[in-house]
Amino acid sequence: MSGTVNDKRGMMIQRSSLGAQRCPPVDWLARLCRDRIVVFDGGLGTALQGLGIPADACNEALAETQPDLVRRVHEQFLAAGADVIETDSFGGAQHTLAERGLGERCFQLNRSAAEIARRAAREYATPAKPRFVAGSIGPGSKLPSLGHILFAELVASFRPQVDGLLAGGVDCLIIETSQDLLQLKAALAAGLDAFEPAGRFLPVIAQVTLNEHGRTLAGSDIGAVLAAIEPYPVAAIGLNCGLGPEGMAAAVRYLAGHSSKLVSVMPNAGLPRIESGRMVYDLSPEDFAGRMKKFATGPGLNIAGGCCGTTPEHIRQLVRVLNGIAPRRAVPAVPRVSSLYSAQ
Repeated sequence: MSGTVNDKRGMMIQRSSLGAQRCPPVDWLARLCRDRIVVFDGGLGTALQGLGIPADACNEALAETQPDLVRRVHEQFLAAGADVIETDSFGGAQHTLAERGLGERCFQLNRSAAEIARRAAREYATPAKPRFVAGSIGPGSKLPSLGHILFAELVASFRPQVDGLLAGGVDCLIIETSQDLLQLKAALAAGLDAFEPAGRFLPVIAQVTLNEHGRTLAGSDIGAVLAAIEPYPVAAIGLNCGLGPEGMAAAVRYLAGHSSKLVSVMPNAGLPRIESGRMVYDLSPEDFAGRMKKFATGPGLNIAGGCCGTTPEHIRQLVRVLNGIAPRRAVPAVPRVSSLYSAQ
């Protein structure tokens, strides 16, 4: 069934969802999205590599080892006009950090990442253009539907990450590049359960990544994603990473036409390929912005941004082309049920 799993894992999810619904999240994101399309930043990893950080480095550790470098990236995206910047915490779940010997530093690394972004956003904020910080939560390195990790263990791994991000002062959570509905639900459970003891109820954005067949790594199509996640008290459901704007066009149309939540789209700068040992993305800032504009004027968007390969210039052009385009209006929710793979 949508929003549930038929074992103790599902019971945990339901308690999280219902608890959060008793205390609705702060609606700054919904208010902002009523007036215009809100723009997030681009590829933090791409920007760090542009400053000399190796592709295989632990970016999350930079929040303590090179905080000025992380702040410089945030400032580049803020100067480009981004409304929201994401924390340097994509791989900050405890089990993922443990693979680099940093599991015990999970809370502090995430708190530091949030504090760096918070300071940068505060410096660039004005009454006419406030700036916000999204706590980035990636999929981690283990997926429960593939038997890599138990659901309860995954919730426990995401929890100190969420606690650190909340302590550092983020304005919302963005669970992104999700490959597995159970993994996404584990991150949601950790986030929603953390809000009440922290005394902060924030908007949550849930995003998945689809392959060339229009499915997550675990096999879910976009209909199954919407049916499973829409009952949760999330602010937005969307897509990121993947094959670039063209590769997610069908899924964007589906979400825009069926979702009662805000729709967020943050693609890569085109289909990635390896050239001389480096990942290369072919879409120029102008081409990327042009394709995103088609989404905004066609199916409709509420939140737009970039993922891998998108630079501050990609975001600058995105801000330019989206200026003045009305945001998408949500449609009424339709009851749905789903398996892991598809919905009815």
